[in-house]
Amino acid sequence: MGFEVDIVQSIYSLIGRSSILDYLIEILAVYLPYAFIGGVIWFFLRHPWRESVYGFCFAALTVIGARGIFTELIRFFYDRPRPYEILNFDPIFLSDNPAFPSGHAALLFALALSIFFFNKKIGWLFLALALLNGAGRVFAGVHWPLDIAGGFIVALFSFLVMRKLPGSNRNKLTQEETPTS
Repeated sequence: MGFEVDIVQSIYSLIGRSSILDYLIEILAVYLPYAFIGGVIWFFLRHPWRESVYGFCFAALTVIGARGIFTELIRFFYDRPRPYEILNFDPIFLSDNPAFPSGHAALLFALALSIFFFNKKIGWLFLALALLNGAGRVFAGVHWPLDIAGGFIVALFSFLVMRKLPGSNRNKLTQEETPTS
């Protein structure tokens, strides 16, 4: 945890020096997930309804596994304090759940991986946005860097579990149906 303390202390030394930087961090850490989820809904709704429902269900089950089950299971057994609780500083905003793994990272990376499964080009964009949110949460002082990495690993695990389920072998939302005559 020593290297994480050094990272967070050096990052947090920048906070409060510029209201523009503080505002940008707050946008990334707090408000980006709303636009992110709107983008996910847009991504799935622009396809025919059956493919949209399939993609939405795949993403929803991946999120439920990552954020609702695996993250909470880890937090039940491991209660890691947040940086501001250990280093005694005022974060940009407060969060009272255990820090590891990051629930926001688990949620957003699960959605990004789901989109990546269907469309790699747009998926890379969503993965980058999820990473920006994670960086914003570290800069805000509410997460350690390994909390974000843990959220990604949880999301990846949930995604891989979903890929193994029967019926999830479709890798494109726009598959051509072959006639059965």
